[in-house]
This record gives sequence, structure tokens and C-alpha cells, in this order.
Amino acid sequence: MDRRNILSGVLICLILVNFTLATTITIRNIDIIIQEIDNFNEKEGTLNIFFSSNFSQQINSETGNLKLSLLPIINQSYTILEVWLTITEIGLVGRSTDNFTIFGISHQFDLYEGVNTSKFLQSADIAEGFYSAVFLYLDEQIQVKTTEGTINLILPENNFVVIPFNFLDNDSQVVDLDIIQNQTAQILLRFDVIIVWITNTVIITLNSFII
Repeated sequence: MDRRNILSGVLICLILVNFTLATTITIRNIDIIIQEIDNFNEKEGTLNIFFSSNFSQQINSETGNLKLSLLPIINQSYTILEVWLTITEIGLVGRSTDNFTIFGISHQFDLYEGVNTSKFLQSADIAEGFYSAVFLYLDEQIQVKTTEGTINLILPENNFVVIPFNFLDNDSQVVDLDIIQNQTAQILLRFDVIIVWITNTVIITLNSFII
């Protein structure tokens, strides 16, 4: 056989072997490859979440419900130090895209840190698109730490809430949150908290603002 034909046959065999190996590896890892392509093509922006809080408390009396300063009525000598709330899941309701879960594990934070100010809560990479609201699942147990010890309060209302977005300087106008690729958006969650000492419960009203 001509040496040139032999060499050509060897090269063809090598090419076929390499092609077979490459095909086998690709088939075995096709899911990983598709996921990497999807991740590469996915457009994301960053969302920074802040929170603030406002507190009051209620008791029953002969004159009805009274809103008092933040001192428990049983003993006026001790004060509130911390109010621990746990969010078990938080996400965005999509308008031009799917809903997006920011995190789905328990995240505990001190609401009392947000009194008269705004505090950083969470940062996340969010799929690009328009979102109409934020949703939260809250743990029903709320811990209030005072100088006399810790009290566990109960959230008697539904622990799942959906809150549309408003502008911070115009809370009457409902707007969409626009997540843009490689840009940072910011929202503020405001917790209005009423502690009802007589029943050891707490009422929370939540608002969300684009800032």
C-alpha cells in the first residue's frame, strides 16, 4: 500500500476517535453546557434593599385603645433594646418577566435599628425586567428584647404579604421597579409596628418604596 494512503488512513482514524470522544463528553455534560449558556445570556441588574421602622404600642383602658411611647406598661423602668423579625422568603412579582425569589432561607434582623433611619438589609442580582411588587413570608414569632429580658410576641395576621411599589416622595403613585442590566436599583421597606402588650401580639403594616 502506498505510504501516502497509509498516512491518510491513520489521520482519518485519529479524527474519528477524537470526534467520538468529543461527542461522548458533550452528550454527558449537555445539561451543564446548556446551563452555562443560559447563565452567560442572562441579563441581570443589582437590587439593594433597605428598611426603616416606626413603633407604637397599645393597651386597653377605660377610655379605649391608647397609643403610648415605647415603654412596656407593666414596669416603666425598663425599655426596648431590640425587636427581631424573621423573613423566611422575599421576592419580586414580575410584570414583564417571571417572579424572582431573592432569597428563600430565614433571615433575621433587628427592626429596632431602623427607627428614624434606614438600614441596609440585602443585596441581590436580579433578572432584568419590570416588577410590580415585593412579596414576603414572615415568621409569626417576633422577639422583643428589653432590659428585663426577652418577650416573644405573635404576629396574628397573615404571614404572607404582597406590597406594590411607590415613589418615596409620592406614596400615592404606584409604580414598577425597573431592573436594568449592570445597573443598581434601590428599594426601601418600611415597617410600621404596633405592639399590643395586653395580648402579647404585634401588628405590622408594610410599605415598599423605590428610592
